[in-house]
Amino acid sequence: MSTQKLPPKHADLITAEDLEVITEMAAQNKACKDMVKLLHIDARSFMKAFRNKESEIYQAYKRGQLQLEVTEDDALIDRIADGNMTAVQISENRRKEANFKNAVFDIFGI
Repeated sequence: MSTQKLPPKHADLITAEDLEVITEMAAQNKACKDMVKLLHIDARSFMKAFRNKESEIYQAYKRGQLQLEVTEDDALIDRIADGNMTAVQISENRRKEANFKNAVFDIFGI
């Protein structure tokens, strides 16, 4: 008895559950290739959708990245509260970077 592999599904056929998996994997710093493999999605259609900042795939990925940043920031705040000077410096650098990004967005809209 031969087993045929099903072809990967096109990114246009992605489900709400798939988007949740993408968010969770992004929150764990997983790469797109890992998401493609796990979800059995056509790599080209996935990457095309991923490059479109308006796509559901990109938005799900960004949500996951933001969740990771929040988790990291919470841990950083705990280290700052413990008096960790390196954590204070990291926090200050992140604040400066965020202020710069906000100014660029405010001025140029990008």
